[in-house]
Amino acid sequence: MSRVVALIAMIVAFYAVSILWIMTDQRAAKHTFDESSAANTSDEGVSLAYAYLRSHRHVEMLTRLVSSDQLARNGVVFRIGRTIQPIFLEEQEEEESPKKKPTHLHYRQRTNPLLTSDEAEWVEHGGRMVLAMAGAVGPLTLEYDAEGVAHKVFPFAPGIERIALPERRGIAPSSLGARMVALYISGKSVVVSREPLGAGDIIVITVPEMFQNKNLGIGNHLPLLIALSGVSRPIYFDEYVHGLASADGPLDLLKEWRLGPFLLLILVVALLKLWRGASRVGPPEEEFRDTRSDAVDLVSSLGALYQKSMTDSEALTLYQDALTRTVAAQTGLRGEALQKRVAELMGGGGGPAFRLRLKRINNAFRKLAPVKRRPNAKHQRNRDAVRRTSPAT
Repeated sequence: MSRVVALIAMIVAFYAVSILWIMTDQRAAKHTFDESSAANTSDEGVSLAYAYLRSHRHVEMLTRLVSSDQLARNGVVFRIGRTIQPIFLEEQEEEESPKKKPTHLHYRQRTNPLLTSDEAEWVEHGGRMVLAMAGAVGPLTLEYDAEGVAHKVFPFAPGIERIALPERRGIAPSSLGARMVALYISGKSVVVSREPLGAGDIIVITVPEMFQNKNLGIGNHLPLLIALSGVSRPIYFDEYVHGLASADGPLDLLKEWRLGPFLLLILVVALLKLWRGASRVGPPEEEFRDTRSDAVDLVSSLGALYQKSMTDSEALTLYQDALTRTVAAQTGLRGEALQKRVAELMGGGGGPAFRLRLKRINNAFRKLAPVKRRPNAKHQRNRDAVRRTSPAT
């Protein structure tokens, strides 16, 4: 048992030390998390932007898909570096539920290819979605002929007239949607654009590198981040697209499967059973337990059988015969010599008194020393012959 406890203690200590090492190792935060992730502390991460906003505002890492049930209505979601293809998600939903009728939410998804149906619903209620992507987003076409600086062409973010561009990347004006407005342009390319949607809006940025740790303090990048965050609005960094996804907990699954009433009924039945088992019905059961072993029961049964089937003198005669056989087996004596040895052990011949004779036989059995049984001569010769004929090992 002590070895098992020691093994378990060693396993627990190993995992505890491993987790502590991973949590305290600074290299893990640089190389474990994805590029442009808020948990990445390397030059390509956005941990500084996350930390700065968190020191002044309510900021969270979003590890679920965007939906109205999970986020504040006036919140701001930063999705930096990676994107979710709305059309792919829509096709996946249709495959999982082919008989589901098209709803107004799916219709809204088709009219706005930049967002999924749940994201569009959340934005329409007052949310802001900031899509900072280095690749194509929906129907938007990228161009790589931008200049090193983007200039503001539409009223937005007071005091920020120019933005330095770490990468010369922009959107082709011809691919902008009908409701999209260019906020900052560089040459002929649109770097920052905005599309109003209900009570909220969508902001598309083609140079997400401006929010990375190595570029955040350059060229009005931090003021732009603050302006995009709005005033007194909850902020979410979308880490779901970077692989940091959290699964539903037990309570969420119970709500989804509607098993709460069923579990409550089981709890009530269990309480009723415990209460019913605690109350006594009828007289109490006897606490007597027969702890005797089978051997004791056998001896008791044989004694009762002998007592009914023979007299005391006959029983003593059988007892003395057993003593004689035992002495013969241990000493090898036979005939008159055997009877003489038995008489010596009993201290004299058998008297007429029952108790005296029984006492002498018991004393004779106590005097017998346990002697090992001598092996049979025939069996010993056979073993010797086998040993001589067997090959040496």
